[in-house]
Amino acid sequence: MLDAKIIKRSRSPWSFPIVVVEKKDGSKRFCVVLRSLNKITRPISTPLPLIDDILTQLGDSRYFTTLDLKSGYWQNLMDEKDKEKTAFACHRGLFEFSVMPFGLCNAPSIFMELMNENEGNHKNQQRPQWTRQAEVVNTRDDVLAQETRHVANGKTVTYESQDSFVKTFKVAESQKNTTIAYTDQPPRTRFIIYLCERAGRCGGWADRQRGIVAAYLLANVTGRRFGVNMTTPFDVKLFYIPNIVNWYVRESELLGLSWEVLRWIDRFDPNEVNHDFNINHPCDVIFLKTNVDAITVIQKSPQYGHLVPEPFRNPNRGKVFHTIWHLLMKPSLHFEERLNKFMSEIPKTDELVCAHVRMRRNPTIPNDGVQINSLSTVKYLWTFLSKFKNASRVFIASDSMDVRLSARKYFGAREIDTDGLVLHIDRQRKKPNAIWGFELALLDQTVLSRCRVLVVSKSGFSVRAAMMSRREQELFEFQNGTVTPFLRLKSRVF
Repeated sequence: MLDAKIIKRSRSPWSFPIVVVEKKDGSKRFCVVLRSLNKITRPISTPLPLIDDILTQLGDSRYFTTLDLKSGYWQNLMDEKDKEKTAFACHRGLFEFSVMPFGLCNAPSIFMELMNENEGNHKNQQRPQWTRQAEVVNTRDDVLAQETRHVANGKTVTYESQDSFVKTFKVAESQKNTTIAYTDQPPRTRFIIYLCERAGRCGGWADRQRGIVAAYLLANVTGRRFGVNMTTPFDVKLFYIPNIVNWYVRESELLGLSWEVLRWIDRFDPNEVNHDFNINHPCDVIFLKTNVDAITVIQKSPQYGHLVPEPFRNPNRGKVFHTIWHLLMKPSLHFEERLNKFMSEIPKTDELVCAHVRMRRNPTIPNDGVQINSLSTVKYLWTFLSKFKNASRVFIASDSMDVRLSARKYFGAREIDTDGLVLHIDRQRKKPNAIWGFELALLDQTVLSRCRVLVVSKSGFSVRAAMMSRREQELFEFQNGTVTPFLRLKSRVF
């Protein structure tokens, strides 16, 4: 579109989110979400032609020519002062339309007026003999020309529409008075960057996953480009890289931009998304440190709820997390090789039965929070897992080495685990071998997501593994020596 001069780089104060949707034929359609602009635009009610009138106009015609105009909307130039109102943000910057875009509430009416005007301009001008008695019927970008006589001598005549077909399109007058700040600055993009670095805590891996997904959804509805900067205990790009959405932002892209750091750790004020975020936080770059699950709050926001793309409107937060996570993340080559090596040790015919036992404070992680399970109760979990006779392997993930040793003793050769350092990536992030603990934690979670039977703990780590899973899992929850079905991920609302 940039090469075709349909869009151009912008320095507009307006910015709308984009979404790519799939057409019926499987191809992709690029859409700009202009709902908030349409809400303050006075509608024009140009009617479409009535079918009865069209049939009467066709009369006794015997020969018909149909034309479907190519990119009809894009043959209409935008009024210069209104181009900035069509601005949209993507990972390559801020752009605005030079021609009439799809999605404006008055675009169909304006285009219908143009077609009717074009028809009137050409009815009385000199045309080839065979077309002088032809009538033209317009239905938006479809043109039907009909006549009562056949083309003379069987010759094909091409009739080109004149320059009057190109018309300037103006956005309808706003119903509200708006003040638009416009400065003669070079084009720039605004950012929301999820931030996790050594200064201050970010939470465990599941906390970070919640924060990343929430920050992406916020960037999407506020028209900002999304990025991830996680450098503690080590750079996350060693293990996960951008998948469909490119969240890699180079430092050079941020030079000279104004910035602000927001800290939404454990809680945040819903008014942050119930009012205009970009007005309250006008800086070019927002570094967001957060571990909150803000999906539902954004979905229900009076300011941004209507801008949430359809794939992210599911009331089950687990399904929204699954969609966004796989848009953002895929394993790096190194991590995928590490995962494949581990999985190759399991016979392909086996169905894994897995459990995650979260202990919190224990000898392995003495500075963790209050203990939620005790070592004396895990025997009840081992008994439950033993019921699955068809599984020759039992995978155990835990934050306690004592739990792993207990499982190895109970299951013997059936038990498998990642057999490495157990480490809390936030509370023990400064240890010299933290990178290995980070990798094994991510490996544990990825394996849990591939299990046929998964027992989660009262912990975001294994619950996020279930959310990440691409297979139908049989889910249970272990708490205080009791194992019960875990049904929340399959419920309508979660």
